[in-house]
Amino acid sequence: MTSTPMPSSLLYRFWDQRTQEDVWQSYSQVNMKFREKIVEVYNDNDLIWIHGFHLLVLPSFITKTIPKAKTALFLHTPFPSSEIFRTLSVREDLLRGMLNADHIGFHLFEYARHFVTCVRRILGLTYDMEGGQLAVH
Repeated sequence: MTSTPMPSSLLYRFWDQRTQEDVWQSYSQVNMKFREKIVEVYNDNDLIWIHGFHLLVLPSFITKTIPKAKTALFLHTPFPSSEIFRTLSVREDLLRGMLNADHIGFHLFEYARHFVTCVRRILGLTYDMEGGQLAVH
């Protein structure tokens, strides 16, 4: 049995610029919906816990609306290496969104290491160990 190659139009349909822009707009709108609900129920001194890669830009939206809010972001999935992460067209937006969180947690040190390597290679920021934690400057 011989398989026929997939037409190139199908291979690259997700790399279409218009589709990427639409998907990014939808992703951002979902994050804004979460922000709206958080603003609605927020009380002074609350700690806002954000879970998952679905909400990576939410810390930015919260910081713009409630500047004094404390946010923490925890990822339950592996964080990709910088070689993989840099293939994303919105890589800088995602990293800046995450960096607006006061604390970021990962399951494993390797995932945190991948994150700070991305921050260094893509955004040009530095990091070091402070009190047993990685700190981005």
